[in-house]
Amino acid sequence: MKIGISSCLIGERVRYDGRHKRNDAIIDTLLPVAELIPVCPEMELGMGVPRPPLTLTQNMSGDVRMVTRGDERQDYTHQMEKFAVESCAGSLAGISGYIFKAKSPSCGIGDVPIFNIRGDVVLENSFGLYARGIHRILPNLPITDEMSLTTMANIHQFVERAFVYSIWLDSEIRTDEELREFHQQVRVHAAARNENFVTELDQMADGTMGEDLTARIERYIATLMSGLETLPTDSGHAEALRAEIERNLPPVPT
Repeated sequence: MKIGISSCLIGERVRYDGRHKRNDAIIDTLLPVAELIPVCPEMELGMGVPRPPLTLTQNMSGDVRMVTRGDERQDYTHQMEKFAVESCAGSLAGISGYIFKAKSPSCGIGDVPIFNIRGDVVLENSFGLYARGIHRILPNLPITDEMSLTTMANIHQFVERAFVYSIWLDSEIRTDEELREFHQQVRVHAAARNENFVTELDQMADGTMGEDLTARIERYIATLMSGLETLPTDSGHAEALRAEIERNLPPVPT
């Protein structure tokens, strides 16, 4: 499977100050199981190194713009939004997950401040402009940042989510039967979370709620990927495996 990742996290010196933020724990865990696709959107826009740092600023009309800091501000909003669209159709096509750089005005996910023209913070937990574009185009794609991957449990959970999503992409589900087959492949992952979650997916896969197939497929993957953001418990894993074994045992002769 392919995982997108901010280039600075794999050790490329692409940050505005010429430094990197290599994360050995993440990289060493992912390299044996995934092809990493490094992206630095600022470098792709030709900003170079070193460069003025970026910031998200709300103008008088209420629009959020990506601009460089300093007296001579340059606006990169349109270029960054366009690059996000181009990336999804280009180098990121078929990716199963994305690890973004935390707190970056381009790549942060929910931890980026937005300032007004006076320099006051008007919102503390925005998405970076590039990450927002990726998330809008691929809303079910597993995304995270290095600050959320500080333990092996968190890293393994992200790999699990990306693995499930890669199966979804390969399945290209269009029929009831294909949805049921996919559900049986990944059911154990859902069952490791909680019973209500897997029961809801069972009902969607079986079509017992009378929902249109296209809408049901879309709701299924959205529900599945959202639910897998919860860390499984040891007892949940054990119970899920026990249940799957029992489901697949041949019937006892009478």
